[in-house]
Amino acid sequence: MAVTKITPVKLKFNEFSAALTFTAPTSATDGFAVSFKEHDYKTVILCQNSNASAAKTVKVLKGDGIQGVADVEAYSLAAGAIAAINVEAGAHKILTGDNKGSVIVIPESTDIKIAAVVTP
Repeated sequence: MAVTKITPVKLKFNEFSAALTFTAPTSATDGFAVSFKEHDYKTVILCQNSNASAAKTVKVLKGDGIQGVADVEAYSLAAGAIAAINVEAGAHKILTGDNKGSVIVIPESTDIKIAAVVTP
């Protein structure tokens, strides 16, 4: 399987964006690579649990740079819930390899879908 690539939607002041699409991973093991090539401190990752009856977890992996020392602790989303996270790029951005310039998000299962936005 492969990592599911996510490109954030760029928001504009005083305008609605197009409807966000929450994307499921190809594989829960490989998860998502969210592009952080824009203003990374303005990138917000949205996670949705599409399971109708069970809570599911999601975590953000540490980056491979000098500040990448710890994953974000797994967060539990209630059934049907949506959560948002803004991560520190220095601690979580991948600097080398196929996912260079991305943050890796690992869901417990393919019930977790994500979208991302870049704020103005």
